[in-house]
Amino acid sequence: HEFNNLLTPIMGYAQLLMSDLPEDSEHYDNALEIYEASAKAKEIIQQISSLSRKNMETAFKDINAAKVLR
Repeated sequence: HEFNNLLTPIMGYAQLLMSDLPEDSEHYDNALEIYEASAKAKEIIQQISSLSRKNMETAFKDINAAKVLR
């Protein structure tokens, strides 16, 4: 959650820059690279978060102790 809070303004300001710049400028390309890298980072964070939630669901499970001991 905290990383997403950091990425949101980075992505937003990159989009603002792109909207103010001509698409054929070097600065537009730089802003686009910032935006795309931020989007990839956000996707990786979502994947890690999803993975950790899956692990939490399987890490704690009620079991029948007597059955396991037999």
